[in-house]
Amino acid sequence: MRKMLLPAKTRVLSALFLLVLILHPNVWSRCEANNGSALRPSQSAEAQGRQQQPANLKTNSTLLPFEITFFLGEFGTRGDGPGQFNQPTGVAVDAWNNFYVVDNGNKRIQKFTAMGEFIAQWGQPGSGNTELSSPWGIAVDPAGYVYVTDNDKNGNGLVLKFTGDGTYVNQWGRPDIVDDWPHAWGGIAADTQGYIYVVESYYPQVWKFTSEGQVIGTMSGPLLYRPIGVAVDEAGFVYASDPINWVVSKFTPDGVHLENWLKDENGQDLFHTPIGLAVDPGIGLYVVNAKEGYQDIMRLSLNGKLLDTIRPFGMLTPQYLSPACIAVSPAGLIYVTDLEKNCVDVFLRFELGR
Repeated sequence: MRKMLLPAKTRVLSALFLLVLILHPNVWSRCEANNGSALRPSQSAEAQGRQQQPANLKTNSTLLPFEITFFLGEFGTRGDGPGQFNQPTGVAVDAWNNFYVVDNGNKRIQKFTAMGEFIAQWGQPGSGNTELSSPWGIAVDPAGYVYVTDNDKNGNGLVLKFTGDGTYVNQWGRPDIVDDWPHAWGGIAADTQGYIYVVESYYPQVWKFTSEGQVIGTMSGPLLYRPIGVAVDEAGFVYASDPINWVVSKFTPDGVHLENWLKDENGQDLFHTPIGLAVDPGIGLYVVNAKEGYQDIMRLSLNGKLLDTIRPFGMLTPQYLSPACIAVSPAGLIYVTDLEKNCVDVFLRFELGR
């Protein structure tokens, strides 16, 4: 199996930096398991063949007054080999810290370990059960199933469900096609209960499904015009981004619209073409801004207050060209896809005690 890792210089710098951090007694408190052991994949399986989740993680907030984001480097180049991309879009992580990338131009999904070791790939151009036409979003549920949004040649959306190794399970589309207007689907997210949330762009709304594709309901807001990104927090609140109206809308777990986030405390635009969203439990909501000249990654509280933007610490700094989607792993690694660079930017965010 071919291995595709972060660049050697990046790995050396990261290893030295992380060694110092690991020696600090208060580092990685967010990644300690309940029994104090290191985070590792489970080796057992549930009765129905599903992977068992690792021990619940907990954070000792009294030891976390200071945060640092470290840029580990860019992963991937343009191409069609393992670890190469052609306009990567969606990115997601599982409970075992593996990450998955939607390789839009190559019509496939690629799976990697946390630091970029190639594990598997699946998909090819077409309209069959394991084929993809125009994939965009990806999500992983607590049981390890992978969900991908795809749009056929007519612009109508599908959700394809796979096991974590790429075995096809099933698929579903919009329950009712009301006219010939495209029903394109964008971002997708899974909550802690296994419900699936899918953004429909041209009929601006978010669909909520069971993991088998049964409709629970829809949610929409007055400023959602062409939504594309979606995320859900641990309490079940849903967030949707609209790159046209530069807004992020928040909904209750039942789909009731709560508020729109548009402006900062000074009345200035809060976002600039927001696309990707990701919730990091206990940390906040990450938002990818894609407008040229304003490309960055913002972090907000779950009440919409701007906390900061990612300004990496260290000798390496990212250069965003066309950032798209974002995911955060249980270990604190942040992955951001870049359509123009054909790569994934990898960050590490952690907290230091006094």
